[in-house]
Amino acid sequence: QLLTLSREAFLTALIGQAPPGPIFDARSRSGAAEWHGREGAELLARLNLFSHLDSSTLRQLAERATVDQWPEGAAIIRQGEEGDRFFVMLEGNAAVSVNGEVVGEVHPGEQFGEIALLHGVRRTAGVTASTPVTTMSLRRDDFASAVRSRVLLG
Repeated sequence: QLLTLSREAFLTALIGQAPPGPIFDARSRSGAAEWHGREGAELLARLNLFSHLDSSTLRQLAERATVDQWPEGAAIIRQGEEGDRFFVMLEGNAAVSVNGEVVGEVHPGEQFGEIALLHGVRRTAGVTASTPVTTMSLRRDDFASAVRSRVLLG
C-alpha cells in the first residue's frame, strides 16, 4: 500500500501549520535588486518553511539568495540530479514532470526543490519553464540552516 500526501499536507505535517492562501503578486515587481532586500524577505516570510524567522534573519537570507531568469523551455531542475538549491518562483510559470509526464505547475510565489534538500535524496521531479521565468534560490546550506532552526524551535 502507498500513502500519498498533497504538497500542502506534507508541509503542514512537517512544520505544524496549514499553508496560507495566495501569497504573492508579481505584477508590480520587476528586476532582481528588490528581491535581495525587504521584498525578498517579505516573500520568504510568507513561506511556511521560513515563517518562524525574524525579519533580520529573513533579510540576510534574501541578501544571500540568487535571482535567475530562465527562458521558456529551460530545465530549472532535472529529475534524478542532486539537489543543491531551493527555489521560489518570482515570475512566470513552470511545468513539473515525473518520468516525462507533466504532473503539476509552479506559479509565482510557490516554492519548489525542497524535497531533495529536506530528505537528502535526488530530485524527485523535473521543473521546466513554460514561459520566461524568474526564480529566487537559496543554496543548500542557507536553506538547511533556516529550516533546521524551525525544527529546533518545534
